[in-house]
Amino acid sequence: MLKRNKYILVTGSSSGIGKQTALDLLKKKFFVIGISRNRPNIKNSKYLHLSLDLSDRASDKKILKSLKNKKIKLDGIVNNAGINLPNKFDKISLEDYNRVLKTNLEAPFFLTQKLIPIIKRGSTLINISSFSSISGGPYSSHYAISKSGIETLTKNLAIFFRSKKIRVNAISPGLINTNMASNFKDHPYFNRILLNRVGTTAEISNVIQFLLSEGSSYINGQVLNVDGGMFLR
Repeated sequence: MLKRNKYILVTGSSSGIGKQTALDLLKKKFFVIGISRNRPNIKNSKYLHLSLDLSDRASDKKILKSLKNKKIKLDGIVNNAGINLPNKFDKISLEDYNRVLKTNLEAPFFLTQKLIPIIKRGSTLINISSFSSISGGPYSSHYAISKSGIETLTKNLAIFFRSKKIRVNAISPGLINTNMASNFKDHPYFNRILLNRVGTTAEISNVIQFLLSEGSSYINGQVLNVDGGMFLR
């Protein structure tokens, strides 16, 4: 079970998986620190929102300073924030490449690094990857690269944090009903899904909560595919 009265930081909390996760944790009486450029419509005394752009490395210091000022120590981090700017390989500009990599890979790397002083011993870190890390991203090479990097980072951090008994895992969602996958039926892999449907944000949130809980105490350095069986046919 998840222990209450814990502080969980969730990036990308304004929509999709991040917002769903924040709401679900709040329902279970957790304190949630949400980070995104836009403030979500979440009204709860246990919710603290920081409106920041995670592609800007100055945000890392601001987050650390804000949490230190409030004497908050983190019991968990969900590195969920991500963007995709779909395009064919030969049409991806350096600007778009940098925007995607800075948000999806650079931010989890350096934000986690900056927050080390306030991450409690025995905490749990979760990084959100994507099925694109497996498929190679049929239409978004830069996005696929960023998610492959997230999975490697996950394993590296599990090794790095071992002395503090901090577990680090990743979740690789398949097609999930969010704004990012609004045209899921047109996706070339939609017909591969054995369950014949897309996933919901609640289903990903459930796995996040499991990985944050003591029920997953022996899972470390792993990537959990939550894709409805996308790559089995």
